[in-house]
Amino acid sequence: MIRSLFPTPVKFDNLNEPTNLLENEICNLLESGYANDLRSGVDGTRIDLTNELLETENPVYISKLLREIQSKILVFCKEINIKPLYLVQSWININPKHSINKRHSHPGSTLSGAYYIKYPSDADSPIGFYRSREFSDYGWNRLPLDENDINLQSAFVYFPKENDLLLFPSFVEHDVWPNKSDKNRISLSFNCKP
Repeated sequence: MIRSLFPTPVKFDNLNEPTNLLENEICNLLESGYANDLRSGVDGTRIDLTNELLETENPVYISKLLREIQSKILVFCKEINIKPLYLVQSWININPKHSINKRHSHPGSTLSGAYYIKYPSDADSPIGFYRSREFSDYGWNRLPLDENDINLQSAFVYFPKENDLLLFPSFVEHDVWPNKSDKNRISLSFNCKP
């Protein structure tokens, strides 16, 4: 018998949020001075969605989106049979042309995710997910006879669309490739804990 051990659950979902109204609220937050440099990114901007910001600025659509994401997280927890997880941190990523998010994970949290508010059709800027480095260090990435066998790949690349929601364990390393569009790529990222 052959069994796949230690599978990594990743949820790919699509919401139906008013992305143009979300983008307007983000522009208002930028104008109010909430921007700072991306932590995992290069040449991008980040807005930390702190409780203080949410209470002071009252971004209606962002707050509604966070509630919708939380409900999706709870459904995901039930689907994979784990204890409930709750949002503890969220932030907006604004990636202009050529901006990237370097390969990283999210230590200190259990589940992480990304929601795509704006993804220009010419961005050609996927998110890449990676297995632990040991997988390729020991040569497993060079063994598959079938290139499409997901069970033996060391990386998975996903081209998101606007309104896509991705949920994944925080230990999964990931990056976002350079934005090739002249328009900004905008996402909301988050971390969860029990």
